[in-house]
Amino acid sequence: MKEVLNSPYRQLFLWGLLIHILCAWFSCGVHHYDEHYQILEFANLKMGGTTSDLLPWEFQEKIRPALQPWMAFAAMKSLQFIGVINPFVVTFILRLLIGLLTWIISCKMILLLIREMKDRRAIRLFIMMSFFLWFVPYINVRFSSENLSAILLLTSLYVVLRRKTDASSAFVVSGILLGLSFFTRFQMCFAIAGFSLWLIVIRRISFKHIMALGSAMLLSMFFCVLLDSLFYGEWIFTPWNYYYANLVLDKAAGWGVFPWWYYFTLFVVKAIPPLSLALLIFFFVGVTKNLRNALVWTIIPFLLAHMLVGHKEMRFLFPVCFIFIYIASLGIEYLLEKKWYLKIHKAIVVLSVVIVLPVGLYRTFAPADVATSYLEFLYHYQPQQTTNVLSIQDDVYKLSGLEANYYRPKHITPWAFSDTISIRDFVSHEQPDNFLFLNTRFPFKLYIDGYKSEMIYCIYPDWVLKVNINHWQERTYIWSIYRFTRK
Repeated sequence: MKEVLNSPYRQLFLWGLLIHILCAWFSCGVHHYDEHYQILEFANLKMGGTTSDLLPWEFQEKIRPALQPWMAFAAMKSLQFIGVINPFVVTFILRLLIGLLTWIISCKMILLLIREMKDRRAIRLFIMMSFFLWFVPYINVRFSSENLSAILLLTSLYVVLRRKTDASSAFVVSGILLGLSFFTRFQMCFAIAGFSLWLIVIRRISFKHIMALGSAMLLSMFFCVLLDSLFYGEWIFTPWNYYYANLVLDKAAGWGVFPWWYYFTLFVVKAIPPLSLALLIFFFVGVTKNLRNALVWTIIPFLLAHMLVGHKEMRFLFPVCFIFIYIASLGIEYLLEKKWYLKIHKAIVVLSVVIVLPVGLYRTFAPADVATSYLEFLYHYQPQQTTNVLSIQDDVYKLSGLEANYYRPKHITPWAFSDTISIRDFVSHEQPDNFLFLNTRFPFKLYIDGYKSEMIYCIYPDWVLKVNINHWQERTYIWSIYRFTRK
């Protein structure tokens, strides 16, 4: 890391590190429940904390690679050995570690890539966007397949691109990392194919180096097959199972099918216009003006393949977030040479800061999902005694229709009821001295004779709840936990 600390941009790097650490701490929970159920709960199965029948259908179909669940299992076991069993501390450590890895490879790649950039303004914007765009720290601290596959891909690219002369050892290391990236997220095959083609067509590596790259990739993939087979208890090839289930049986389409151009509109909305529009324009300029660039060859097949597949989600593009920003920076560098663009450049930067600053602060300090904050509160609530937690429809540990057993402590007993009448009947029959109720809507409307209630937890501060402009509370899922005690 000496090169980072000695860099003239070290202050930006260190501020980026601080943002990532803060985001790892505050951004508890997951961006998508696959991050929980197909990694943490898979690992929890090996820890003995759940059973296979409570896992998602992907486990029964044996379509998910086991590399990352084994990594989570190893972290859980190691932390358990030193006395750390709190699942929320464990997940924070996982977010912190993967955030640090992402920051490190981002720094390394930036210092490598800016050697080819001439305009210091473009370089500074590249560094700032790589760490401070409002969605970057949030993505970078997710212990998800999207993020880990990106780290492995970028590290592989770095190993090869940093060397001015070809060395077989670099291609061996790169191949191993590419194989691991593929077995972390199978869709990375398109990015891997693009980069491999660049090596053959543009860089013109020798047949010896092609064999070194390919052999190392196959070796690491065979290692992952062993890990998968050990995890599922039988010899399997998860890439084929994944392909057969999602593309032949077309199960992925059950989550929605969208036209090829959907990612453009989705990005414009999700990345917040007009910043998102400017980033798209910069990206397209960067692509068209750098057609022989290794990272352009890496990202284009990845994007095209995802546009052709019917089911689309924004998170599917997270693995190429850094590459997207780099190519957009190349577009900015090109446009900075144009007089007409210089007239609007400052306005674009100022407007971007106005957008990024408040949204970035929120995305850094807010939980990734609301439910996890409430589960953490329950985990610490009176652990010395058993507590009943009542809710309507699904119990509090049922997220997205599945049991979140990894977060469930022994002292909490969840109960789910169809309506408030059923809750009153239960309380009338059991006559508990006290219990908790998870309320998901404002205003609070549960009243039970003989009991008084008080709100004991809500992620929204009191002063926010006192302001109900345009009845926003009635249109919003506002979770709160109430304690009922006998009068």
